[in-house]
Amino acid sequence: MNGSETLDAVLNATPSLYQTTCRYPGRAPFHPPECFPEFGAGGPTDPSNTLYAEVRAFFDAMGLDFAHRGTPHWNPLGQWIAPGMRVVVKPNWVKHEHGELRGANVLCTHSGLLRPLIDYALLALRGTGRVTVCDAPLQGADFSRIRAQQQLERLEEHYGQRGAPVEFLDLRERWAEIDDATSYIRRTHRLPGDPRGYVEIDLAAASRLHGLRPSRGGFAVTDYASRVTSDNHRDGHHRYRISRTVLEADVVLNVPKLKTHAKTGMTCALKNLVGINGSKDYLPHFRPGSPDRGGDEYPAGDLRGMMAARLRPVLQQHAPFWVWKGVHRLAAGNRTRPVPQGGAWPGNDTLWRTIHDLSHIATWYDATGTRRETARPLLTLADAIVAGEGDGPLRPQPRALGALLWAGDPGNLDIVAATLMGFDWRGIPMLAHLRDPEARAFNRLIDCSTAYFPDGQVPFEPPPGWNLVPGQRKIAAGGQA
Repeated sequence: MNGSETLDAVLNATPSLYQTTCRYPGRAPFHPPECFPEFGAGGPTDPSNTLYAEVRAFFDAMGLDFAHRGTPHWNPLGQWIAPGMRVVVKPNWVKHEHGELRGANVLCTHSGLLRPLIDYALLALRGTGRVTVCDAPLQGADFSRIRAQQQLERLEEHYGQRGAPVEFLDLRERWAEIDDATSYIRRTHRLPGDPRGYVEIDLAAASRLHGLRPSRGGFAVTDYASRVTSDNHRDGHHRYRISRTVLEADVVLNVPKLKTHAKTGMTCALKNLVGINGSKDYLPHFRPGSPDRGGDEYPAGDLRGMMAARLRPVLQQHAPFWVWKGVHRLAAGNRTRPVPQGGAWPGNDTLWRTIHDLSHIATWYDATGTRRETARPLLTLADAIVAGEGDGPLRPQPRALGALLWAGDPGNLDIVAATLMGFDWRGIPMLAHLRDPEARAFNRLIDCSTAYFPDGQVPFEPPPGWNLVPGQRKIAAGGQA
């Protein structure tokens, strides 16, 4: 294991990296490979599920509950989770697998990684409290297909038979039936969303968006009404519509998928927190137009980006599918020089601010909409067994990395993750701005000198338009804020 191996270091948010040769288990409900003493004797097992054992070994290597290691009293998450607490497990369920990505295990957090986290959370709860596994996928994600592909029904059955307080929720208030190949919206549907409702959190002047002058078009999100986005982010107000289930949580276990991202360079712990917001139109992703006109949707002088920005909403709302499909084919024809759409380029100066805001909320706000007296534990176990490179986050190429990462601070984990990908984190605005004084509201940027780029490893292919690969060399990804 690389990084700290002491509990004090974990509490101080130092990221830890665990490398393994194991693969994802195939058979839900992903039972452990043997009867581990902390769970007692006689439970069902699956000897092929080595990932479960590797997560357990990772916790042990970090020294979690060192005093009871190897005994029936071992409780690795007991430092943070106590009986009666409410725990949220936040995976990345961005979208169902489709086309050539079906079965590649590159889009979503694998459920085999959720199983040991849920089990150890239940162990710490001692039969009380609750565990909620939840996310707000993309508008075009078919959650019934995600449930089937991630075998969530089998997990629900397993915990239901035990009478364990575990639930699985889609936090979205609306979803869209789309054509997977072109993102053409056929129709939209209302969803029940979070059964406990939502809370509007207004960060006002504490928002990273505060003082940022929007373009004439305000703030926007692709395929959502920009009016809603701009109405919630203007005149000193910056409101987000946050899941009450998340805000009621005493502890959040963040379980992201490591991938490249067209709008933010990479996505892992920080970006995964976008899924605590129930309505995507509350999330500024870009400012319409080019930088010379006050926007950051596409580069200045990029006529293709300007045409795409103007044509997309018109075609989406009024054109028949065959017209949309033809235009999409033309726009996607040049993969070496893709058309920047929706802020998908390195000059996007909006989305990283939204992500920082959501990290702030996840750390400090409660279900009354007020600031907590103490920070909420936000623990991350990142899924990088199979990571994604290239045209992420929705069309990445699988990259077998064989890694798990853990930290008590999402920003520090992302710095290590970016370095592991072969990227210089200082070239990624979402991470570079962790050095800003304002980011101290939710992040304790520490010396991440333990981050490394392994000798002989080929750097990840960056997202189109991003120049993030500094070459095959070790990188010192450290520095104090």
